[in-house]
Amino acid sequence: MLAAGYAVVVADWRGTGCSGGVLNLGDERFRQDGYELIEWIADQEWSTDKVGMGGPSARGIATWHVASTRPPSLAAIAPQTFNANFFTGMTHLGGIPTFLSPLGWSLYSQPVQEIRVLRTADETCEVQAPKRLLLSNGRHSMSKTPWANDEIVRWFDRWLKGEDNGIDKEEHSVSIMFDVHKTTLKESYAREFSDWPPKGLQYMNWQLQADG
Repeated sequence: MLAAGYAVVVADWRGTGCSGGVLNLGDERFRQDGYELIEWIADQEWSTDKVGMGGPSARGIATWHVASTRPPSLAAIAPQTFNANFFTGMTHLGGIPTFLSPLGWSLYSQPVQEIRVLRTADETCEVQAPKRLLLSNGRHSMSKTPWANDEIVRWFDRWLKGEDNGIDKEEHSVSIMFDVHKTTLKESYAREFSDWPPKGLQYMNWQLQADG
C-alpha cells in the first residue's frame, strides 16, 4: 500500500500487543475504538479525509466490525480471512465449542478478563455499498497473492483516490483464483461470476467415516 501512495496506520486491539486495557471480544468498546481511530486518521493534516481499512485475520475481523459502526470517514474496506460473528466463526465452529481460538487470542493478548461472544445477528454488518468478492485457496492472507493485491489497490484507488478505473462497473463482481500453492493443480486458473452464490450451484453433503 505504501508503494501505491497510501499512508498506512496499524493499531493493536485494546488489550493486545502494545495497546493497554482489556481484550473483550464482542464488546461494543471494541467497535468504538475502531470508529474513533478512523475519525482521528481522517482529521490528520496528511489525510484526505477518506480512510480505507482492511487486512487478513485479526485485521479483517476488526475491519468488518468497525465498519458496522459506519464511521463517516470510512470510504472503503477490504477485509480478508475473517469471520463476521465471534460465536459461529471463532469460538463455536458449527455450534461445537473450540478452545483453540480463545487460547490463541489469550496468548496473543495481555491477560484476558473476559471473552464474550454473541449468538445473535448483532455482530453482522449489512453493507449497503458496491461490493466485490475475491476468493482463493491455500493462503491465510490474500494480500500475499499478487492478483488479489492488485485488485485491492484498484478498489482503494477507486473509492479513496476517486480514480475512475472501472472496477465498480465490471460485469463480473466475483473472482475465484485456484492457486497451485498447496494443491495438486499443475496450473493456476481463475473463474469469474456476476453474483454469489453463482447460478446453477449444486450443494453436496460429505459424510465423515472412521475409514475416511
